[in-house]
Amino acid sequence: MANEITFGWKSDESLTFAVFTDAGSQRETGTTMTETPVSSGLYLGTPTAISNGDLVVIDDGTYKVGYGQYQPEVDTVKVSGTAQTANDNGADINAILADTDTMEADLKTHIDSAEADLTTEIDANETKIDTAISNIATVNGIVDDILVDTGTTIPATITTAQNDLDIITGTSGALIDTDAVDADAIKADAVTEIQSGMATETKQDTIDGIVDNILTDTGTTIPNQITALNNFDPDNDDVAKVTLVATTTTNTDMRGTDDANTTKTGFKLASDGLDSIAITEPSGVASNFREMIVQLWRRFHNKSKMTADKLTVYKDDGTTAATEQTLAETDDEQNMSAAS
Repeated sequence: MANEITFGWKSDESLTFAVFTDAGSQRETGTTMTETPVSSGLYLGTPTAISNGDLVVIDDGTYKVGYGQYQPEVDTVKVSGTAQTANDNGADINAILADTDTMEADLKTHIDSAEADLTTEIDANETKIDTAISNIATVNGIVDDILVDTGTTIPATITTAQNDLDIITGTSGALIDTDAVDADAIKADAVTEIQSGMATETKQDTIDGIVDNILTDTGTTIPNQITALNNFDPDNDDVAKVTLVATTTTNTDMRGTDDANTTKTGFKLASDGLDSIAITEPSGVASNFREMIVQLWRRFHNKSKMTADKLTVYKDDGTTAATEQTLAETDDEQNMSAAS
C-alpha cells in the first residue's frame, strides 16, 4: 500500500506514531499501528497526511522506540515519454556510471601524458637556459679580459716598448723609419738608431759600468762564494744529528758515534708509552685497532642496558647509544647480532 509506515518491534505491543514536517511542525500524533499478521512483530500504520521527507516517531506508550524519515514509493511509467520496464533506470544509471569511470580514466591518462610532456619540455628548456647562462658567463669573462687587455695590458706593453726603444736609441719618443717595411730594412734602421744612441758619452759610460760589474761578479764575488763552500772541516765541524762526520766510513755508518742503534734488538716501550694514544670514543662500531681497544674498555665500564631483544652500550655521557646488538632466544640457544 502506498504511503504506508512499516516498523519491526517486539510482538504483541501497542504502538502509535506521530508525523512531523522536516521543519518540526506536527502533522498528526497518536495514530495507532496494527501488528499484521498478529504476533508477527511487523507493525503497519497509514498516515492521514504525509509528504516526502517528513519525520516519523514511533511510541510504545512509555518510550520513543523508533525514528525515521518518510520516503514514498514511486512507480515510474515513462521517462521522457518512453515506457519503462523493470530496472530500466537502474540499467541506465549503471551505464552512466560505467561511462563516467571510463571518462575519468581517459582524462587521467591524458592529464598524466600532458604532465609528462610538460615536464620533459621544462627539463629540456631548463638545460638550454643553463647552457645559455654558462655561455653568457663565458662571453662576459672574455669581454672582461679584452677590456683589461685593451685598457691596461696593451697600453702598458706599448709604453714598455717605447721606453725600451728610447733607451736603445737614446732619443725620447724614437720611431723606427716608416720606410723600413721589410726585415732587412727594419734591422738596418734599428742598427742605425742603436749606433746613434750608443755614440753619446753618457750611454758609453753606462755600458762601461755594467761591464765592470759583470767582471767583478765573475772574477771575484762568485769565486769567493765557491771557495766558501769548500771550507767544511769534517774533523771538527758539526752536522745536525751527527756528532762528527769524520767518525763515519760508509753510508750505513751515518748514525752517530754512540752505536746506540747498531742492532734491532733490546727495544722496549716506555712505561707511559701508550699514554699518548687518543682515547676518544668511536662514533659507532670501531673501524681500527685503536678504536677496538677503546671500545672494548667501554663495553665493560660504560653504562649498558639489556632488554629481552636488545643490548645497548652507551657513550661516556650515559644517554647516547654507542652500539646496539639484537638479542634472540629459542628453546636451546641464544643469539646476539653484530654491533651496529
